[in-house]
Order: sequence, then C-alpha cells, then structure tokens
Amino acid sequence: MPAASPAQVAFALDRLEPQAGRLIVTGRWSGVRGLRFMRPTLIVDGRNLLATLEHKPWAPVDGAPWTAAFPWDGGPVDTERVALSVAPRVTVPLAGGELPPEAPGGALAEALDVEQGRARRLETEVAFLRERLSAVTEELGGRERHDDALRAARDAAARAEQDRDALRTALQRAEQDRDTLAAALQRAERERDQLPDVQALREARDRSAADLQAAQAAREELAAAHLEAVAARDDAVEALREAAAQRDALAVRLERALAERDAARAEPRRPAPEPVPLPAPGDEQPLGVRHVIP
Repeated sequence: MPAASPAQVAFALDRLEPQAGRLIVTGRWSGVRGLRFMRPTLIVDGRNLLATLEHKPWAPVDGAPWTAAFPWDGGPVDTERVALSVAPRVTVPLAGGELPPEAPGGALAEALDVEQGRARRLETEVAFLRERLSAVTEELGGRERHDDALRAARDAAARAEQDRDALRTALQRAEQDRDTLAAALQRAERERDQLPDVQALREARDRSAADLQAAQAAREELAAAHLEAVAARDDAVEALREAAAQRDALAVRLERALAERDAARAEPRRPAPEPVPLPAPGDEQPLGVRHVIP
C-alpha cells in the first residue's frame, strides 16, 4: 500500500493546554496512511520541545484520537504560534493554514542530528563487538582457564555464604547478650531502690551500661563485617555469572569451528586420472609407434 504524501497530511487540534508541567496536545490526523512518526517535536515561538515518553510510540491512525505531551513551565499558548513536527518533511501548524515564520524546520534538523548521533553510537558499538569477537576467538583455546575461574568463583561464593551465616549467628548472640545486660540493668535498678547502699548500686548500673555499650559496639562491628561479607558474595556471584557467560560464548564458538571443520572434510575430492597400461614384454609394435605415458 503506497504511503501518503507529506502534502496530504493534516492535523485537527482538539486540545492544547498546560497541565502539571506539561503541554498536552490532543487531536486527530488525516492523510497519514503508511507514514511512520518519529518522536514528536512541538515548535513554540521557535523553541523545539521534544515529547515525553508517556505516549510512545505515537502511532498515527486516520481519524483516531492522538495525544502527545511536551515539557512546559509556562501558561496557556496561542495556537497561532505553534507547529507540530512528527516526521521528516511533516510539520503542521496547530491553528491550520501555513506554518508560522518562527518554525523554519529546526525540528527536522534536530531529528537528523539525533539519528546521526544514534548511527555513530551504533558504529562504535559494532566496532567494539568486533574487537570483542576477535578477542574471544583468540581465547577459544583457553576454555579450561575459564572453567577454573568459574569453579573458583563458586567456591568463593560458598565461602562468602558461610561467613555470612557465621556473622549472622554472632550478631544474634550479641543481641542476646545485649538483652541479657539490659535485663540485668533493670534488676540492678530495682535492687538499688530496695537496698540502702545506693552508691554501690549506681556503680553496678554504670558497669552494666558500659558492658551494654561494649556489646552494642561489638554488634555494630559484626553488622559491618556482615555487610562486607554480603558485598564479597555479590562480587563473587557477579564474577561467576561473567565466567559462565564467557564459557558459553566460547562453547558456541568451538561448536561453530568444529562444524566448519567437519563441513570442509565432507567436501568431495576429484578422482585421480586412470593410468595408461604399458605394453607387455614381447608384444609386437609397428616401427615408429611409441607408447606415450601421460
């Protein structure tokens, strides 16, 4: 089905109003059959506003409601000063008629710059992937080293989990000691109120408070050690995943190389030429006739 010409595209505006830091544009398109919209750009007094992503992909359908939102920190906008660009060579004024003089096609230039930047990024990524592919191909013979790294990562993860469990147990013991000291402190305070030797009870309370502070400090140290162990475990797990991914990639490369080798071996060879039989001794031959061995 042929695409519509940009000259046939029209937009009937239903709503243009600011709302919560955005400028909402709602309307209906016509003559957009076969056209593919890029990220819409709203041109307001020469300013180019790229649409937010909440209504992506902004697919156009003839006669269907269409909405796009643009960042906006001002008040109401006069439609006579606004145009909407949705594709190369497709820019329509929201008030109908000719384009406003403030919209010389900056949206198209900006869209082209975005596409060119995206193409440059893709070229960079392709070059990086090619280099990575070459490096992985060269390291295809080192699969055993990756397996060793994978086993080491697994062992490190298991040790980290054991350390985490040990730290968790120590933390629980520290909390139990803290509760025991707190109960002892409460008993000492009650005994202080019942005995005449208040000074001795105060000293016991101070000692209990010091013990409680020491227990709390020990608990904090254990908690910090627990966090370090968890971080080490996470690093080990990430290393394990990376090693597994590299191992799988190497396996795929190896299988492909073996398949190519087998295919090369399976190619048919050209048959050797049949030898020409030599005359037996004693056979009579005419003079001047020789057997020529090819």
